Amino acid sequence: VLELIEAFRRSKVMFVAVQFGIFDELLSGPRTAFELSRNMGAVEDPAERFLDACVSLGLLRKEGGHYSNTEMAARYLT
Repeated sequence: VLELIEAFRRSKVMFVAVQFGIFDELLSGPRTAFELSRNMGAVEDPAERFLDACVSLGLLRKEGGHYSNTEMAARYLT
């Protein structure tokens, strides 16, 4: 049961990121949490935690405060 709960949480993160267009936004290049949150209409601090969750799932990369798509995300989620 715990595995199912965790699987749901991980997939929900991915679906919300797709819904907000994060992966599409990053096709044009890396962005900061501030830039992405502004485009999502979200508050920066919670948005950054959400983006970091995407990093932990292997959907995004974070380098020097800038987020970018992983190859997998660019291929399948855009």
